[in-house]
Amino acid sequence: MKTGITFLASSSAGNSLVIHAGGEGVMIDAGINGDMLDGLLKSELDPKLNIRGLLVTHEHGDHVRGMHYICTKHGIPAIMTPALYEEIKNNLRGVKVLLCQKEERFSLGHFEILAFPVPHDTVDPVGYSIQFNNMKFGIATDLGEVDSAAERHMLGSDVLALESNHDLDMLKSSQRPRILKDRIKSSRGHLSNVQASEALGKILSGNTKRLFLLHLSQECNTAEKVDESVKARLEELGRKDIEYHIVNKGICPAKYWI
Repeated sequence: MKTGITFLASSSAGNSLVIHAGGEGVMIDAGINGDMLDGLLKSELDPKLNIRGLLVTHEHGDHVRGMHYICTKHGIPAIMTPALYEEIKNNLRGVKVLLCQKEERFSLGHFEILAFPVPHDTVDPVGYSIQFNNMKFGIATDLGEVDSAAERHMLGSDVLALESNHDLDMLKSSQRPRILKDRIKSSRGHLSNVQASEALGKILSGNTKRLFLLHLSQECNTAEKVDESVKARLEELGRKDIEYHIVNKGICPAKYWI
């Protein structure tokens, strides 16, 4: 069974991706305009694909902006933790919601899914471990550090998708307010390129085949800086066997077959 991962959008302005195999898929976040996201689903994915659910990582607009539109138009259930549901339930009228408990595995079609806690400055942020087709995907899009829980659940993944949000020098020299810079750099903010690269020593496994770096800042990062950091780290770890991709910023349809 051929397995694909399609990135529809990735950046601090909006995020959404779909993992798909055997006619079924799961979407992770819906952080761009609903009409635009709907158009991308039609143009980039098989129209017969059965998207079994939308896995929500947290409530920031760049992750849920198109959630209501997509879920109500296509009858896709939104899946989230109880605490997140309580925070955003007023925006979920007409949306079918399935609640999941952190660190408890559940089935969705032929996908086995587990939400795990990540450190980020929102109500109940999570990453996701997804298993199917004898493969494991580990996904963490917004986190201030790769803590023990994230490490534990991402370790052993065949495919990893990890935030590499900002370059520290670019962030420092940017015109952003000091309070925002401090938030981004905090342990509940976002991973810098250096942090993401250093974390690879903790989460790469012998079976890891692919690595995706995503959620690059629009203003404070470049693909070239991510590439420089990750390439050096993989060489240091002796892992030139890993195929890595830097997901383009913005509305960036890109499909990869695993």
